[in-house]
Amino acid sequence: MLEGNAVLAALAARTSRANLGLLVGGVTYRNPALLAKITTTLDVLSFGRAVLGIGAAWFEEEHRAYGFESPPLAEGLHRLEEALQLARAMFTHEQTTFAGRYYNLQQAINSPQPLRGDIPILVGGSGERKLLRLVARYADASNTFGDFQRVRLDRRNGKRGRPSG
Repeated sequence: MLEGNAVLAALAARTSRANLGLLVGGVTYRNPALLAKITTTLDVLSFGRAVLGIGAAWFEEEHRAYGFESPPLAEGLHRLEEALQLARAMFTHEQTTFAGRYYNLQQAINSPQPLRGDIPILVGGSGERKLLRLVARYADASNTFGDFQRVRLDRRNGKRGRPSG
C-alpha cells in the first residue's frame, strides 16, 4: 500500500477537479499539527481541493507492525477530539496555540492558510455515542460502517439519530 499523503500530492499535480483526502488516516500515525500543515499544503497546491480524513486508529495490529503505540479505544477517541479541535484552529488561524491532554502547540504557524478559508474534515469510524458526536461537533462529513439499523439518517431534519423501534 502506498503512503496516502504522498499519493494525494501526486494526484493534486495530475487532476484539477477531484477533492483530495484520505478515507481515513489514523490520528495516532502522525502528529495532528503536522497533519494539519500537510493537509493545508495539499490544499494550496491543489487550488483548494483538500479534505482532512481522520479517524481514531483502532487497528492494533497495524500499530504494532509500524512500531506505533496503540492506545485503548477511549484514549484514541480523546486524541481524535483534540486533533479535530487543533486542525480546525490551524485551518482558520495563521497562528495556533493549543493546550490539550495529548497535544500542545505554542504559536504554531500555518501559513499560507487554506485557499477556502477552512478545509472540510471527514471523520471515519463507528460508535454512535462518542464518534458521531465528534462528527456533529467538529466535522463536515463522516464515513462509517454498519447496517441501516446501526447508522441511519433522519431524512426529516437531516440529523443523525438512533434507530427507532
